Amino acid sequence: MKTANSILMALCLAVTLFPLTTAGIASTRWGIKIGASTNRLSFHPSSLDAGQESHREFGIGLFGRIDMCPVTSLQPELLYVRKGARWQVREFSGGEYFPSTATVSVDYLEYPVLFRFAPNVHIPLKPNLYVGPVPAVRLHQSGDAPFGSPDFCTSYAETSKWARLFDFGAVIGGGFDLQAGKGIVTVDARYNLGVANINNAFSDWKIRNRSLSFWLGYCF
Repeated sequence: MKTANSILMALCLAVTLFPLTTAGIASTRWGIKIGASTNRLSFHPSSLDAGQESHREFGIGLFGRIDMCPVTSLQPELLYVRKGARWQVREFSGGEYFPSTATVSVDYLEYPVLFRFAPNVHIPLKPNLYVGPVPAVRLHQSGDAPFGSPDFCTSYAETSKWARLFDFGAVIGGGFDLQAGKGIVTVDARYNLGVANINNAFSDWKIRNRSLSFWLGYCF
């Protein structure tokens, strides 16, 4: 586990320094963004997926845009995001069963570094596509596991630090830019595929993040 954490720390450092070293030789703009996401946890063995539903959360952050040439740019971001999962369960209380929800949530500070392609088209809504790595650091984790919850949730209730400190994934997405005065309004959608196993506590389980998010931003 120490080796995996060291590799993730090195990747975080590399993607942090790369945009900083290129910023001085290219045109750079900065912006803010907010977003909403639908999240799941991918389990192995897959039987742990039974009954899992999408867990809706939010995000907020900053981003830069470093022009490399007329149609490509580098877009480093610093995002606060929440991920996790939820299950609909039947909670037993007072001799009766009641509908309830079991949830686990993990807060991350993510640092995507996106390689962005925007074709030179003469229309108001300018499309773009991007792909890149997403290192992340866990900030906080929480959850609720009422009686009758799946095994993972009840085990979580007994193990407060089940998620590893570092996560790593890959993102692919696209969107549109619209000129608004001196700035640019940005709208995009992305899929974040967790690569690292974030399980830090449960033997023989592999757990990875999955997230589909939608973002609205303004580039100054």
